[in-house]
Amino acid sequence: MPYALEPHVAGDLGDATVMDPSTHPPVVTDLEYVLDTPHADDLIESFPVFLVTHVLATALTGVAGVSFGPSKLRPGDRYLELDGDVPHPAYVRLLIAGGPDIWIGEDLLLHVSDRLMALLSEFNLTYCDVSRAS
Repeated sequence: MPYALEPHVAGDLGDATVMDPSTHPPVVTDLEYVLDTPHADDLIESFPVFLVTHVLATALTGVAGVSFGPSKLRPGDRYLELDGDVPHPAYVRLLIAGGPDIWIGEDLLLHVSDRLMALLSEFNLTYCDVSRAS
């Protein structure tokens, strides 16, 4: 039985994000992610995009339906105020075309197979809501 994931929203889309809101979900062609904290999971989101650390991206390489894209990441005001001297991990954009192990459901949540969930559970998903999907 698959899992539904709601990753930590560790920030917002920045002003440099280029998005076409005429579709649902909106299509993002250029991504700037403004991070609120350096203490984020290996998988984070801000609708309609997902990002993964380079370490998780390496582990996901070869998974059918997964590719990666560039993202601009910068600390936001809250981050600078509270944790300005703490470095944040590097992230890449997770692009999901859909496959047997990973897809975006009709509910617009990230869904993964049992097999992929076993891999993801080896990474930091502290703030990610994980539930069994029907």
